[in-house]
Amino acid sequence: IIDRKLEKLKPVEKGDELDLTNVGFRPQSTELATQSQQELRKLIRLINGNPALKFNVEVSLYGFEKDSVQSSPELTEILTDTIHYAVTRSTTDSTGVVSTTTIDSISVKTTYHNDRTVLQALEVVNYLIEQGVPSGNVSPATRVFEAVPEERKTLVRIIAR
Repeated sequence: IIDRKLEKLKPVEKGDELDLTNVGFRPQSTELATQSQQELRKLIRLINGNPALKFNVEVSLYGFEKDSVQSSPELTEILTDTIHYAVTRSTTDSTGVVSTTTIDSISVKTTYHNDRTVLQALEVVNYLIEQGVPSGNVSPATRVFEAVPEERKTLVRIIAR
């Protein structure tokens, strides 16, 4: 890892975090942007040069959004939830006798959101493994934060473990 203040290399140690500022994804996608390859090649050399360490590939989303309708092109991910509930219906016949019937009902709630971090982290990990990094040396991790629209961004970092 490069210590920017001292402009020299230091060995990678457990707990070190390195922001991968040149790793990104195509808009509204989990697909790696082509400009990411050069940075990832450097990362492959770093990981393979430190076989005693394990690395987490962390993708963080600043600016999580969700809505019940697809109100923005950013909301490409869909979460569905099945809700099971009982509906009770009472009726009164012409003689005044009340009868109650309970039936089961199901509704589906759909939520659109922009959290692609899990799939993006897996995309980076799979790329590294395809390029020769041992699968036991890298694993995905994600974090999601609320943020105002002007500060919305996705960050990729590697953490030595």
